[in-house]
Amino acid sequence: MKKLAYIFSAMILFAFLFAATTQAQNIFPASGNTGIGTVTPLYQLHVTTGNTGAATSITVEKQAGAGGAQFIMADLGAANKCEWRFKSAAGGLFKIRDNYHTSDVVVLEPVAANAATALYLKANGNIGIGTTNPLAKLSVNGTGTFNGKVKCTEIEVLTAAFPDFVFKAGYNLRPLSEVEAYINLNKHLPEVPSEAAVLANGLNLGQLNTTLLQKVEELTLYMIQLQKDNDALKVRVSSLEK
Repeated sequence: MKKLAYIFSAMILFAFLFAATTQAQNIFPASGNTGIGTVTPLYQLHVTTGNTGAATSITVEKQAGAGGAQFIMADLGAANKCEWRFKSAAGGLFKIRDNYHTSDVVVLEPVAANAATALYLKANGNIGIGTTNPLAKLSVNGTGTFNGKVKCTEIEVLTAAFPDFVFKAGYNLRPLSEVEAYINLNKHLPEVPSEAAVLANGLNLGQLNTTLLQKVEELTLYMIQLQKDNDALKVRVSSLEK
């Protein structure tokens, strides 16, 4: 009888240990959360490998037939329904599809509610970085850094000023002697950045083109004045020759 009791006790202990082990892997508590690899699921589906060093993964596999495998996130009960599909396709493609809307496709936003949107992708193919209203294939509200070539067929630079003021009355056109003195002292033209400044900070193309045009307009005024002086000199020489 004692032997039978020992056997029964051992069976109960084994059943308890087995149940505890099974519970540690998969659990369905009264909270409605489902735990896989955890006995304290914090979400409706909580998957973890614990501290084993193994990778945690959820696999959706399509073994045969067309269509690929897909993971669906849907909010079909809301007034503004949404359904997102993350889908694999033949040839190694990965697709993200919005099944309900035709405007905003992907939005990457920071934690802070009032912070600027990081990335905004619309269904028409426009991508916005730092803006939620991309008006072109790429709209960037901020600065960009490229460590390499930028190739394009056209560049349009928007600027707040243009040097037509050179031709307005009262413009202070430096005497050439003053320009010469400035060049001898600074080794570059007035208003034009120095070599050291360009090497240290780079170039603002819009600002540089505006400044270069200002210098061309100033040269034009110098040439007009020289032409006038030359014509006056010709008249004077002609009168002296008579």
